[in-house]
Amino acid sequence: MSDGLETLIDLAEDRKTQAQRQLGDARTVMASEQAKLNQLEGFADEYRESFNFRAGCGMNPQKLIAYRQFLNQLHTAVSQQSDHYQASDLRVNQCVGDLQDKRKDYESLNLLRQRRRDTVVKIEVKKQQREADDFAMRRFRSFAESE
Repeated sequence: MSDGLETLIDLAEDRKTQAQRQLGDARTVMASEQAKLNQLEGFADEYRESFNFRAGCGMNPQKLIAYRQFLNQLHTAVSQQSDHYQASDLRVNQCVGDLQDKRKDYESLNLLRQRRRDTVVKIEVKKQQREADDFAMRRFRSFAESE
C-alpha cells in the first residue's frame, strides 16, 4: 500500500478532527453569546416594566431622563450583543461547512485506499488462480505422459 496515501489519509483525519474541535468551540461561543443576549434582553424587559410602572405613578423629570438614558444604553447593549450572537452563528455555519468539506476529503481518501486494497486482492486472487491452473496443467501433463 502506498505510504503517501496513508500519509494523506492521516493528514485528512487530523484536519477533520481539528474542524470538529473548531465547530465545538464555535458552538460553545455561540451558546455563551446567546445566554448573554437572553440575559440582557430579560434585564431590559424588567427595567422597561419598572420604568413604565414608575412613570405611570409620576416621576420627576431628572429621574425620567435618567431612566430613558439607561434604557437607551440597554438597547445599545442588546443590539451589540445581538451582533455578537449573529457573528458567532455565522462562525458556526462556516465551521459546519468546513467540517463537511474535511469529512468529504477524508472519506474520498478512504475510498481510494479501499479501492486500492480491492485491486490488490483481485490481483492476488488472479495470481493464485493462475498458479493453481499451472499446477493442475503440470499434473495433467505429468499424468498423461506417465500413461
